[in-house]
Amino acid sequence: MVEQVIPDAGKLVEQPYRNDFASWADVQEQFQMNEPEPDEVIFADYSYEDYEGWAEVLYRRGPAYFYVSGSHCSCWGLEGQWEPEAYVLATLILATERACDHPGRYSFLGSVAQDLLPALRARAQASSDTAKSEGEV
Repeated sequence: MVEQVIPDAGKLVEQPYRNDFASWADVQEQFQMNEPEPDEVIFADYSYEDYEGWAEVLYRRGPAYFYVSGSHCSCWGLEGQWEPEAYVLATLILATERACDHPGRYSFLGSVAQDLLPALRARAQASSDTAKSEGEV
């Protein structure tokens, strides 16, 4: 089996860490998990206001992408909510398209879905072009 090549398409989002997340260590601390830093953090946002918080994290390990979301009221934090959902790039694109088409209905990457979608499509195209040039298609 040939390992899928992830072309260097640059960062998908200019500043992946937002609001109360400034690093992977912040993600680990808030979710109280110890998963090692991934190959690429695409988006990590944690907003905390009036004792309530909500977070979204999208990252990549090898060819797989993972999405995690969590929220809390004043009584607790994000602990116990680290449950990554795995995606291949094509499925991630479909989920992001759905979020763009129905922004009030799906919260999936709500704040960055519109900006992220063209970059995800470009990455898929670059990956397809790389596979073709290496004779894998």
